[in-house]
Amino acid sequence: MASRRAVLLMGWAGGELRHVRKHAALWPGAEIACETMSIEETFLPREATNLREKARKLLDAAGGADELYAHCFSNAGVMLFLTALEELRTSGRPDFAGVVYDSAPSAVISPVAGPFVAALAGLSARETLSAIGNVLPAAAAALPHRKAHFDFFDAVRDPARNRPRKELVVYGAGDRLVPARAVEQFAALRRDQGSDVTAFDFGAASGHVAHFLNDPQRYKDLVADWA
Repeated sequence: MASRRAVLLMGWAGGELRHVRKHAALWPGAEIACETMSIEETFLPREATNLREKARKLLDAAGGADELYAHCFSNAGVMLFLTALEELRTSGRPDFAGVVYDSAPSAVISPVAGPFVAALAGLSARETLSAIGNVLPAAAAALPHRKAHFDFFDAVRDPARNRPRKELVVYGAGDRLVPARAVEQFAALRRDQGSDVTAFDFGAASGHVAHFLNDPQRYKDLVADWA
């Protein structure tokens, strides 16, 4: 009997589900579950959002899959992945067999970036103003503290909490939100920690979480060869 592969697509801040779901084409034959992140879920403290509920929903959708993969987009997707990792540890369910990091992670993240990301997220004018208003207090409160409530994000670089595994890291030199250098440093660190890392730079013409849009066949080939 063929093994069941489930892939959890974990979207970027302000990303619409219909855009995140398009990446299911990268995983033919796999069972797909998908969630995305609002600006508020990305930049407010986790206890003030439903981030943990989203992580549980994704894991429940995967059911009893033989192979579980995470495909996370931007820092928001990594946050959802890390929260799912915590849920797996407490539930005793099998860990992820592999992870795709698309346009992530940044070297350091801070709530201070919230209003700027909201302004660049491509939301409607009303949604942009609402998101900025919602995350601005957290950004102001975080100014003296740098990472503030984002300490949990450090787990992505901690092999005790994010064990070495098979990882695909895709990024672009044209990314204005998450610098290519930060992603390259992360890939090198994970290799040093024992992960089997494949990294690919889509080049200066490929921006943040736009790699599948810009070169779908190359992305499909990368995932197929890696997975």
